[in-house]
Amino acid sequence: MHHGRVLAALASLWLASLSINCVPKKSARLSAISRGAHDTASPGDTRRENDTSASSENSRATRHVETDDEKDERQEETEIGGPHLQLDASSAQALSTLPVVTSLGDWRPLGPFDYSGKAFDVAVSPVDPNTVYGAFGKGGGLWKTANGGKTWLQLNDRSDLAATSCVTVHPRLPDVLVACVGSQYEVPTPRRGLLYSSNGGRHWDYIGPVDSLSSSFYRAIFDPRNADTIYAASEKGVYLTQDRGMHWTLILQFPGSNPDGYDQMPDLVMKPDDPATLIATQKNLGVVRSSDGGITWQKVDQAMDQSSAPSVLAWAPSDPTIVYCEHSTSDGLHEFTYASSDAGLTWKQAGYLQIRGLRYDMALAIDPTDASRAVIANADSGISPDGLRSYHSPRIAAHPDHLRVVFAPSDPSIVYSANDGGIWRSSDKGETWFRFDNGVNTNLSFGFDVNTASGKSYLSSGDYIFDFNDAARSASFSHIGSEWSKFFLDPNDPRSIWVTVQPPT
Repeated sequence: MHHGRVLAALASLWLASLSINCVPKKSARLSAISRGAHDTASPGDTRRENDTSASSENSRATRHVETDDEKDERQEETEIGGPHLQLDASSAQALSTLPVVTSLGDWRPLGPFDYSGKAFDVAVSPVDPNTVYGAFGKGGGLWKTANGGKTWLQLNDRSDLAATSCVTVHPRLPDVLVACVGSQYEVPTPRRGLLYSSNGGRHWDYIGPVDSLSSSFYRAIFDPRNADTIYAASEKGVYLTQDRGMHWTLILQFPGSNPDGYDQMPDLVMKPDDPATLIATQKNLGVVRSSDGGITWQKVDQAMDQSSAPSVLAWAPSDPTIVYCEHSTSDGLHEFTYASSDAGLTWKQAGYLQIRGLRYDMALAIDPTDASRAVIANADSGISPDGLRSYHSPRIAAHPDHLRVVFAPSDPSIVYSANDGGIWRSSDKGETWFRFDNGVNTNLSFGFDVNTASGKSYLSSGDYIFDFNDAARSASFSHIGSEWSKFFLDPNDPRSIWVTVQPPT
C-alpha cells in the first residue's frame, strides 16, 4: 500500500475523532454524566451549597443514575468499538486496507553489556574452576562459561524458562547437572520442577516433579554415588527421585501453608562422606535431620533461638562432623549463628553477629581446607576465621544481596557469589571480589525511557542504579534510579528526570 493512502487514512481517523465534539446529543450526555459525578443535586435536595464540608463529603457519595436512553446510546457505542470514533464510509474503507502487522521487525541488543540481572545460583565444575554455570532468576535463564568468564553461552530458551532459581553440577560427573525452573512468585511459567542435562547443558530434559503442591524449587542435590538419585527442595517440601525423574516421592512436607515467596525458601545439605545423611531447614520447619536418605526425620534445633528463622546451612568439606547454621532475625540487622560438632545431632550457639540479611539474601560456604573458616554472604558479606563467632569485612566487597556462595571444588582459593549484581569471583578465598559475568546478555530493568530528540535511551539496570546508552553504545553512570525504582523524562524538558525511589527498610 502506498504511504499516501496510509496517511490519508490516518488523517481521516484523526478528523473523525475531532468530529465527536460536533455531535450535540452525545456531547450533552457526556457533560451531564460529568456533572452528575461531581456536583449535581437531586430536585429534592435541601443541602446548602455554601456548606463546604457537607458539599465535599456528599460530592464523593453522589452517583449518576443512567437513563434508559443513555443505556441505549452506550450500547450502540459499544457495538461500534466505543465512543471515540464513528467512521464515514471512505474512512472505514481506508482503514480496512491498512496492512496487518505480523512482525515487529529485526531487533539488535543495545546494552548495557556489562550489567547482567540478578543471579540466584552459581555452580562450578568439580574438575575445572573456570567452568561455571549461572542461574539468573528473574527471566535471565541459564548461562555457562568454559573459559573463566571470557565468553558466556545461554543454555535455554528465555521465553520458556522465565524463572531459573538453582543449578547444581554432579560432584563426580562434570557434564551432569540439574536446574530448578519455574515460579508462580517470580514469573509464572508453564513448567515447574527440574531440568536434567548429561552433556554439560547442551541439551535438557524436563524431569519434574509434576504435582499441584509446589510452585518453586530452590535446591537440588545429587547422590554422588548415582546420578539418577536427586533430592529437590521446594517451598512446600523435599522430594526424592531414584530414577532420574520417572517417579518422585514427597519425603518431607513442611508444616503451614508456605505460600511461594522468599521467606519460605528452604535449604538442604548432604553430609560430605555419607549421602544418606541430610539436614533441611525452612521457616516453618526449623532444622531437621535424616540419617536414612529422607525416610525419617528428626528435629534437632532445640538449642536454637525459636523466635528467629533458620535460614541457611553449610557443611565443612574437610571435617564432615562439623556443620553450621545461620538464623535471620526480624530486624534484618543481626544473625544468630550455630555450630555442630557431631554432624548435626546437637548444636551450640557460635555467635550473634551484626550483619545485614533476611532469608532472600543469605548464603554460607565453608573453606574446603579449613573447617573453621566461613564465607558469610548475606545482604552484606564477611569472612569468619573462627567458626562464625566473629567476622571481618572483605577488603574489596562483591555486590551486596547474595543468594549463593560456593568454593570451586578443584581450587579452594576460588570462590563464586551469585547476588543481585550478577556473578562475582574471588581468587583469594573471599577477601577481594571482581565482576565475573560480563557478556551475560540479560538484565532486570526497573525503568526505561527514551529522549526522542537526542535518541538516547535511559535504563535503570536493576541494582546498578541508572545509566544511559547512545548509538555508539557508550554508557554513563548516575546515582539515581535503582532497584524497584521508576523514572520518567520530562516531555517538556528532557534535562529533567522524575524518579521514584525504593522506600527505606
